[in-house]
Amino acid sequence: MSRDLIIILSSIGVINSLILSIFVFFFPIGNRTSNRILAFLILLLSLKIGKSVLIYVYNIPIDIVVIGILAFYCIGPCVYVFIQSYKPDFTARKLAFSLLHFVFPVVNVAFILRYFFRTQSILWDYSFIFLLVFYLIYWVLSFRIYNYLVKSTSLKNNDIDKLVIKSVLIGTFVVWLSYLLYSIFSENLHNLLGPTVYSLVLYFSIFFIYRYSLFYRQSKKIEKYSDQSLSVEERDMYLKKILEKFENEKLYLSPDLTLTQLSSVLSIRYQTLSRIINEHYKMNFSEFLNSYRINHCCNLMRLDKYSDEKIAALAFESGFNSISAFNAAFKKFTKHSPSEYRKIISKKSS
Repeated sequence: MSRDLIIILSSIGVINSLILSIFVFFFPIGNRTSNRILAFLILLLSLKIGKSVLIYVYNIPIDIVVIGILAFYCIGPCVYVFIQSYKPDFTARKLAFSLLHFVFPVVNVAFILRYFFRTQSILWDYSFIFLLVFYLIYWVLSFRIYNYLVKSTSLKNNDIDKLVIKSVLIGTFVVWLSYLLYSIFSENLHNLLGPTVYSLVLYFSIFFIYRYSLFYRQSKKIEKYSDQSLSVEERDMYLKKILEKFENEKLYLSPDLTLTQLSSVLSIRYQTLSRIINEHYKMNFSEFLNSYRINHCCNLMRLDKYSDEKIAALAFESGFNSISAFNAAFKKFTKHSPSEYRKIISKKSS
């Protein structure tokens, strides 16, 4: 591939990336917080790749170099915060606390690395290795959170969000790998390896997400219309089976219960079960499940024998496997925190 062609490909990738970041930031569908963090991540990648292209073509000022390096430093923490944003209890307060992950990159680049670059210190070379290690640590942490979300939250059944997160994880890892290879084999690899790889990853990710989303929407439409034949008698029978498992057998106390598992236990199609819960209870499965768990916990709080029990113990006994998820659900259904609710009950009983 010729030098000019590589520059053109990389430059187009940067421009498309900037446009994509603006589009994602204002995208009205899905989790808006996640969309905006993703837009910021794409912007960081654009700045890093743009710096690599500019430094190859022009003798750019140090401040532009520093901006590119700072963007590269922030990619790892940004991927981490992006995937964290898919947690059910991710609030605006937690988003604010997440900014702490960016303090070290800003301080390190703005003061320390800027000095090394000006003095052409040998520590500059080692700092890039440290940057790659820093990036990889956050990437591994992000991958672990993704696995947790797939196993423990409604993300398990959300194929579109899973595909977006996978694309981010794969794309950012491939970009990291390209810069690692260049740092090791710089004499044999082209200077624009990173920008070229990023451009290709960007195009392929957009293509596959678009193709898959089309297929997904079509399949959901087919499922929706294929399920319209459900009669009133069948719906009532299914509702009775659901209540039997929840009211009598208290299936909701199982911390690992998913819609797929409940579908199997009740011998009801996954799509049918989801639709019945959505239409009859006006909530999704996760909300339906948590409503029973919170109600169970509130009943325990009213019993004298649980008056001195720790709230965390009550949460686990009610089927939750995460205190943060429990607190978020409790606040949603009762409009009070667990400790506030317990105080209200104790005042009424006294």
